[in-house]
Amino acid sequence: MTGKIDRTFTLDTIMPSDMAARAEESGIRRAAMDPLTVLVLGIMAGAFISFGAIFATTVSAGTSGWPYGAGRLLSGVVFSVGLILVVVLGAVAAERIGRRRKLA
Repeated sequence: MTGKIDRTFTLDTIMPSDMAARAEESGIRRAAMDPLTVLVLGIMAGAFISFGAIFATTVSAGTSGWPYGAGRLLSGVVFSVGLILVVVLGAVAAERIGRRRKLA
């Protein structure tokens, strides 16, 4: 099983120095991306945030009979789906691009 990447998820804590090293590596990888990749990731991020905004607007339109605070809270929660998509899928796309460059 040589060459296989261990992808097990653990809840072990990460020391601040290790976290700083990971952040530095990620920043270096992202700074080395070509402009077209950055443009595509930016367009994807805008699309995900727009998706979250449309979803929040749709949900808030359907909560007209609800108490004001509950409708607003639900709208905020569903809007955050778009932000979560930006973080999760944007990071995955950037990581794959970085890995592809290492292999080349």
